Amino acid sequence: SQAHMLSETQRCRPFDAEADGYVRGEGCAMLMVQRQSAQRGRTLPDNTIRGLAINQDGHSLSLVAPSGPQQQRCIRTALLSAGADAAQVGFLEANSTGGKLGDAVEVGALRAVFGAAHPVGGAPLRIGAVKGLLGNLESVVGMASLLKAMLVLRARQVTPNPFPVVLSPQVAANAHNFEMEVVRSGRAQLSAAPQLAALSNFGFAGTNVHLLL
Repeated sequence: SQAHMLSETQRCRPFDAEADGYVRGEGCAMLMVQRQSAQRGRTLPDNTIRGLAINQDGHSLSLVAPSGPQQQRCIRTALLSAGADAAQVGFLEANSTGGKLGDAVEVGALRAVFGAAHPVGGAPLRIGAVKGLLGNLESVVGMASLLKAMLVLRARQVTPNPFPVVLSPQVAANAHNFEMEVVRSGRAQLSAAPQLAALSNFGFAGTNVHLLL
């Protein structure tokens, strides 16, 4: 609260013009992981981890100032790890905490990597952020994001934010020439064609993780 990071309205609003900070939440999650080799030739399920990358921002101006170039590098490395390209990603579960600076930096990094594959007028990259539903679960939020991405792939539907999203001016400026859709209402359908889901999680001290399902 002394750093003015917590939402005074007590609502986490990812990418929204009325975003005023993050809301703390509590939760727990568990996953059972099986090696792909144990599938023994069977078709891999939707929730297969195809690629993963982790890096660190290094020296930065402050604890809450993320590095866009390092986020870009992490996403590109994860795509390379998966043997995939940006056009194969149909849904992205974003890190967005509802902070004006961090959200704008994240969208700028996404545009740099995915913008050419999702130009204005083309197929949108659908984007969600679980913090708008649950708050920031902090050490568990990466697991919450992963579980949500798995459910999106299974249902081929994107759960909307619980409020209408009007992009903040900073986010909109960094989304220039990038067809991104923060799902605002209803349940946006993913195409029936095979698509990847991606998720980004950025740690408080500058650790970046990007994963592809």
